[in-house]
Amino acid sequence: MTPPWHAEDLGEPFNEMREWRRHGSADDIQAEVLLRLLALWRGRCHRDGRLPARSDFSARDLMALGGIVSLIDVERQPMRFHMRLIGSHLTHSLGRDNSGRYADDIYGPEVYPLIFDTYRQCVETRLPVWTSGRLRHTEKDFMRFESIDLPLARDGQIVDMILKGTSLEDLET
Repeated sequence: MTPPWHAEDLGEPFNEMREWRRHGSADDIQAEVLLRLLALWRGRCHRDGRLPARSDFSARDLMALGGIVSLIDVERQPMRFHMRLIGSHLTHSLGRDNSGRYADDIYGPEVYPLIFDTYRQCVETRLPVWTSGRLRHTEKDFMRFESIDLPLARDGQIVDMILKGTSLEDLET
């Protein structure tokens, strides 16, 4: 369901949750595997400004990235995000597989506004959105994540899916 707020409007204690998560542009990417995913996506973007579609990527392309890719369906009116597929490396590392679930059913009210705003930004701007932080929302605060959300559009214009890459780092090893 579409929240009637923006994350920045929620105040305390919500601002405490922001401390573990930052977002920015594709220029902020540090993980090599995410840079490879971004290059793959850019290579599929059309010269006339149309976005690539999911069908522009083969399963082999995505599997070559090592199970770090998720596919998120974008539903509108109300705006919701359906986790179509979550990569095997991510499900193994997190100890859960949320494939087939909606983001608003997965994340609690402390976290979901941040997730929603990040996905909404990707959908509305039609640009990659970078995030990084610690996995506090999964009770795995000892892990750092970095991710890139890449817009996809069947018609080249209206974003109907997000191609997400997530790199994880265990800070205790």
